[in-house]
Amino acid sequence: MSEVMDVTETRKDIHRSISPAVFSKHARETIIPDIVYLDFPPIAILDPKALAESIYVRDELEYSQDQASDAAQESGINGIWYERGIFYQGFGDRNFTSLIAGSVGNHISNILLHFNAISEPLSLMDYGKLFQTEWFGDLMNSMALTGQGELAPALRHPTGGIPKLSKELELEDDIIVSLRDKETGLFKFVLDETAKRELRARIDRKTSVGCPVARTSFFATPEQVQFLEDHGHLETSGEEPVGSGFYKDHELAANGLIKLRQSERTAIDDVLFAWGNYITRYAIDLIDRGIDPKGIENTDAREVLLLNE
Repeated sequence: MSEVMDVTETRKDIHRSISPAVFSKHARETIIPDIVYLDFPPIAILDPKALAESIYVRDELEYSQDQASDAAQESGINGIWYERGIFYQGFGDRNFTSLIAGSVGNHISNILLHFNAISEPLSLMDYGKLFQTEWFGDLMNSMALTGQGELAPALRHPTGGIPKLSKELELEDDIIVSLRDKETGLFKFVLDETAKRELRARIDRKTSVGCPVARTSFFATPEQVQFLEDHGHLETSGEEPVGSGFYKDHELAANGLIKLRQSERTAIDDVLFAWGNYITRYAIDLIDRGIDPKGIENTDAREVLLLNE
């Protein structure tokens, strides 16, 4: 069985040719089930960012160093990841997508309030439906393709968020802009093209290619593909995957690399859908417990904002 140190030479090579399949599989097979089976907090937490940061979610999703090491060992990537200083060998921040979704969702709510498009902030139920939309997944994937550490300081801090990130990127305008959906006429949001270029430019060309799971395809050498197959990170060769996952394309690039691809949905999309579903179920649970429905049940947001049904 091939080892990762035998088929990669640099940290960038790891993230470009191994990480997308390894961490996408971990997200789908481990993080998503962990979200699905999360218990609901005994108290009402109506802000999705605060919910993701709460002990009821964070402590259940985050790995200790030992847990991260065990996951890396199971994935066949243990030694070289540790040697090259990759945080928790790539298994840290397992609730990062949920946390950033809350921060971005808060900002969208504030934009709509500022322009009087909605009469009250997005509710817990609204956020649950928001995180399950295709356009929100596209927005999150676009934001993820940047250098390590670009998003976290601004979006995780209690006083941070999109305005702080815009300032750190030295952009005067908001990095998130609205547009109308062609079919429904409702609003959705995308990453501003200037902001997108600036985030891409901040990728460290020597060590990174941006978030490895925010992509639907990548290229690998035959040896790297063999490593991924040996450790069960690919769907059965030559077959469309039953669920979501990377599989070998039949095309062989001119440079001898093999293209690995999956559906148009990334692991980020799938984690967001699971997180949105959890929030929706939590909102229903709160209402069933007799909690005041204000801030929990659906608002008038769906009259202007494209949300999941």
